Amino acid sequence: MQQDIFEQVKEWGINLGKYSLPRWENLPLIDLYMDQVLSLLDAYLGIYSESTNGKIITSSIINNYVKLGIIPPPVKKKYSRKHIAYLLMVCLMKPVMPIAMIKLNIDLQLKLYPISDVFNQFSIMFERTTKQILLTAYREAKAYDGDAVEFLQKLSIKSAVQANASKMISEKILSMYNKPVEK
Repeated sequence: MQQDIFEQVKEWGINLGKYSLPRWENLPLIDLYMDQVLSLLDAYLGIYSESTNGKIITSSIINNYVKLGIIPPPVKKKYSRKHIAYLLMVCLMKPVMPIAMIKLNIDLQLKLYPISDVFNQFSIMFERTTKQILLTAYREAKAYDGDAVEFLQKLSIKSAVQANASKMISEKILSMYNKPVEK
């Protein structure tokens, strides 16, 4: 049983390491209705929904993001590739960052670069970071001479600690942009 758990996690990690987010150029050129957007996001993010126990996004969540100004409103109930890019970035940052910080993060990038560049850089960074973490875990697993389940339990805690530390760093940096400039 213990080896089965280890093999399942290993298989999931291999699949995750092979996965890549679409690039701006690969996002649909035609505008989509809500049900099409949801299907597309499920296809793009399906591998991540395994770890979140269900749907990553729903139509009501998208509607709330529009109301809150997190994403631009649809045009005649249709969503463009710009909306898809926003939604992918928001969905992947939401588990570790408050929505206000996600908006600030994206808005700051959009002051410097067009959405196509922001999205492509996000996708590249997401993939590289994921692969780097998986490679480190793989190396540690190979070097570990104890029980496989014990290793996975330690890896789980380490991953949570890393996620929290990264979250704190990101939020600290972003909070500095929210402070009024002292004279």
